[in-house]
Amino acid sequence: MSEAPSSKPPPASGASPFLSLPVAVVIAGLLIGVGLFFGLRDRPAPPAPAMPSAASGSSQPATTTPQLPPAPTSASAVQVAVSSSVEPVAAAPAAARRVAATASLEAQRKTIVEQCVKPVLAKTPSLTSVKLTFNVTFAADGTQIGRGVSEDRRASSPEITACVQQKLKPLVTTPSNESLATDIEWTLP
Repeated sequence: MSEAPSSKPPPASGASPFLSLPVAVVIAGLLIGVGLFFGLRDRPAPPAPAMPSAASGSSQPATTTPQLPPAPTSASAVQVAVSSSVEPVAAAPAAARRVAATASLEAQRKTIVEQCVKPVLAKTPSLTSVKLTFNVTFAADGTQIGRGVSEDRRASSPEITACVQQKLKPLVTTPSNESLATDIEWTLP
């Protein structure tokens, strides 16, 4: 007796054994990609958002480029760097407010040096100074609404920074009709 050669039964779904699931996914992805390419290639680029002109008060697009903030100024050992997220109406009041904020910080220097810096410098003779940068945000009424501090890696002490954060009172500046965000660099002692 001879047996008939065994043959595999045809696939139950009727699909070709060549078209497996991974191959079908790749083909579908290619078709979608080609469709998107040809469908979107003739579309014009969206227009740039128009900024209203502050001087005219109209909704016409502004034709001038935004002005950069003024260059950082220095007052004794403190340098004030501007990183304002709110455009000032006039540069003079914002600059005056930054100077007032720096003066508010400088008024606390003696206390901070006595309570935070001198004890750490006595224990660490290799450390001669600490450079901190305060990122301060003031409300329109001149009160501090937020403050962050970062250390310069070349002149830093975690103990001094922690003490300064704990002991430093909220800063104040002159009131205005707008909020102000600024960076103040402070070198201690």
